[in-house]
Amino acid sequence: MANERRDESGLTLVEVVVALVVLGVLAMATLGILLNSQRTSVDARARVGAANLAAREIDLVREKFLATDDGPVLVANEGVVVNGNPLIGGAAGEPLELDGTSYTIRRSSSWNIMGTGASACEGGSIVDHPALTVEVEVTWPGMGSTKPVRSSTILAPERGQGLPETASFVAIAVKDSKGQPHPGRTVVVSSPSESRSAVSDAAGCAVVAINPPTSGAIYKARFTDSGYVDISGAVNPERSIGHMMPGELSNNVQVAIDRAAEVTIRVFGDGLTDEDADGSTVSLFKSEAAGNTSVTPYVLSGRQVTIGGLWPTNYGAFFGTDVPATIPNMVTLEPGGSAVIEVEFEFARFTVDNAPSGGTMIAVPVGLDCSASNARTVNPSDGTLPPGEWTFFYEHADYGCAPGPEGHELFAGVNSPLEWLDSSLRVTGAPNGFGSIWA
Repeated sequence: MANERRDESGLTLVEVVVALVVLGVLAMATLGILLNSQRTSVDARARVGAANLAAREIDLVREKFLATDDGPVLVANEGVVVNGNPLIGGAAGEPLELDGTSYTIRRSSSWNIMGTGASACEGGSIVDHPALTVEVEVTWPGMGSTKPVRSSTILAPERGQGLPETASFVAIAVKDSKGQPHPGRTVVVSSPSESRSAVSDAAGCAVVAINPPTSGAIYKARFTDSGYVDISGAVNPERSIGHMMPGELSNNVQVAIDRAAEVTIRVFGDGLTDEDADGSTVSLFKSEAAGNTSVTPYVLSGRQVTIGGLWPTNYGAFFGTDVPATIPNMVTLEPGGSAVIEVEFEFARFTVDNAPSGGTMIAVPVGLDCSASNARTVNPSDGTLPPGEWTFFYEHADYGCAPGPEGHELFAGVNSPLEWLDSSLRVTGAPNGFGSIWA
């Protein structure tokens, strides 16, 4: 009987798997495109909202500027204002809610006292009728790499509506940690009788108009941006401007500020525990420093210590306080950045001369005894302990725990030998002629 011919049409299992894999790859690519398109759409919608709010802020400022004869001075004296014009239902100082997004609007006003486009920080003559530059910056949560929306305008007051002839100006040059102009930084200039603020422009120059009395007054400048420090690590640093008279321009103040950085010093070593390292000292070296503060000691908490509020520059660390000829493990801290420096832990090494035998030598921190929970067993011929002050005992089955060297300070590295002194016992009033006395 002839065999029936089988129908072999269709797909094999391998072909089905390959098709599913290809379909999955295409689906993931399509999903990525959709998500990216959605993110772009959200960013675009947020930027449109921010642009509308920036334009609204400029319009409101222009309206206030032109409303009265004092309008130009009132706007200028406001200096830096954050969320000063809320939407309906909102409150001044709070973020502006628009289409489910919270926006922060920062406005700054400063007089263009040079009139030629030159920076007031470079000096020159003050024009008779300066114009007012108003800059607005709008930010919102989740911006990521998206840049803030910025808008600006120049408002020129009519004659008699601007600054009084007795007005004075302070021009402060603001640099970053690289020595470059630092725009957008808030400066507050104050005396006992007034306080004015401004924001540094694209050239890093902040111009503040002040009104000193006829006899003059002492002024100072303070930099108020959160998270910024100067080279000494000072938060909200201050600089002295000096005595200002009416009609003067002071441009002798220059400051460098940048976002604070952070470094963690972490020690390591064979068998090192948190208990071993806790309380030990490490030192942080800074390549740029104000005065003689390039090396600062810190006490470890466990096996590490974290130091914040640092000026962005090059840092290194070493164990202890003795500065080595070459600083190891140098790292560069960028503005707002962080880094970890690994430092090898240095145990104190020592020997004990004239040590007892037949028992166990024990070391405890000063003030404790053999029963302390953190007592350590010591090898008299090759002792190793964390640096610090230690008291030694010798524990023996015949006489219990006998005291030895007390309050002995051990330093990192090789130490001089410790000497275990013999104890002496004097017995008075002992009978004679009755043999030996045993202790």
